[in-house]
Amino acid sequence: MGSFAPVTEEADVIDPEVQGRLPNDLNGLYLRNGPHPRFSPIGSSGRPGEADAPDPTVTLDYVQWPRLALGDSETSGSGRAADREGGSGLARAVIDPAAGTMRRTLLDDSHVEFPRVDDRLIGRRHSRCALAARTPGAELLSGEFDALRWYDTQGAAGSWPAGNLLVGEPVFAPVPGDPSEDHGYWMTYATDRTDGTSRLLVSVVLQVGVPAA
Repeated sequence: MGSFAPVTEEADVIDPEVQGRLPNDLNGLYLRNGPHPRFSPIGSSGRPGEADAPDPTVTLDYVQWPRLALGDSETSGSGRAADREGGSGLARAVIDPAAGTMRRTLLDDSHVEFPRVDDRLIGRRHSRCALAARTPGAELLSGEFDALRWYDTQGAAGSWPAGNLLVGEPVFAPVPGDPSEDHGYWMTYATDRTDGTSRLLVSVVLQVGVPAA
């Protein structure tokens, strides 16, 4: 990755060589803005599904939409599982590079945001993902979500309704030094629709769909 490789240490450089001239009124801190993993990866660094998988396929979980639209689509919100390719919701694609084939399945047609996993397992096998979701029939603005949903790779799903809270995209914080994605916390920011206050929600990972806030 060259100069864009992750930086793990902060260094103080005294009197660095300057080519040209720095503005006299320049006073502050420059931080490189770009992809930078918070935690070190777990497992191999090969292609997804290559080194740590018993088969040559690559599995991708993603949110799909049949058309570009704002707000709810006609097919979202029931929360039922479906084995068809069309429709909106959480989908799974199983790619076989050797055979040149791809199989897609709609896992859940709930109205959900982009799925998140333990960042240490991006591109590797993981057992669960979490998403911000919208409860069926909720009167929300486009881009607002009032629930959290969890899925495991075997198809089980669970949800936590947030009531008057509007929740953001969840992120996983592992227990320091513990490589298991079962030991940690799912966190997200939330805004109370009744008074506009914000708060940080922290849920202990117990099992799919059973957070302890």
